[in-house]
Amino acid sequence: MKKKIGILFLMTCGYFHASSQQIYDSLLNELYVRYPQEKIYIQMDKSYYNKGETIWFKAYIFTGHVPSLISKTIYAELINEQGAVLQRKTMPVVQAGAASHFDLPDSNRFSKLYIRAYTSWMLNFDSTSLYLQPVNMIGAATKKIKAAASYTLSLFPEGGDLIDNIESRIAFKTNDQDGKPFAVKGSITDGRGKTLGSFSSTHNGMGYFNILVTSYEKYIASWKDPDGQQHQTALPDVKKQGAALKIRTESGK
Repeated sequence: MKKKIGILFLMTCGYFHASSQQIYDSLLNELYVRYPQEKIYIQMDKSYYNKGETIWFKAYIFTGHVPSLISKTIYAELINEQGAVLQRKTMPVVQAGAASHFDLPDSNRFSKLYIRAYTSWMLNFDSTSLYLQPVNMIGAATKKIKAAASYTLSLFPEGGDLIDNIESRIAFKTNDQDGKPFAVKGSITDGRGKTLGSFSSTHNGMGYFNILVTSYEKYIASWKDPDGQQHQTALPDVKKQGAALKIRTESGK
């Protein structure tokens, strides 16, 4: 009798494991089907440019590892280190690709230039997903214009959303005006100013923290930038209903 009970217990555990795996796969598939995220990659004709030259480039657009069929237009901008748009191109997508060019000014007074590219669909997601590529300039202005320092803290709930009365893990990363990470630490408070916990980066401005959230509260991440200035970043709104995904890595056979 004990042997039969043991077999039944193992079969039950196997059923629940298979069931949870199916739910997990189903949620991931639903997220991918309903909200696929596009990525853009740009290939330029050269690695370095002189003032007055033309930057010829081609853009490729993907969802995951396959060519994207969502967007029909790619937008590309030539911007300076302050983020001002110097030139803008609108390119029709043909077979998940597009091509265009930027004409560099004859008298380049900028120490840094960048190409930023995106689609209308990408604007529905976090701005960090936009493509940003520096343009390597030969003989850039010797008198460099110092860019105004700016710092951002981006928050990414595991599974995509914060759900009412469920403890969630929130990953974060930092970037300065040049897209470089910086070390950060801070605290999490609710709408009444009560401190719920703290966080600090562990590698390249990245890390995570856990928090139990409710739908009737607002949450704030308070942190300081490398210059010692205080900042506040709001956590995403908490949904009353939804599905939360949690990934856990375990060792074993």
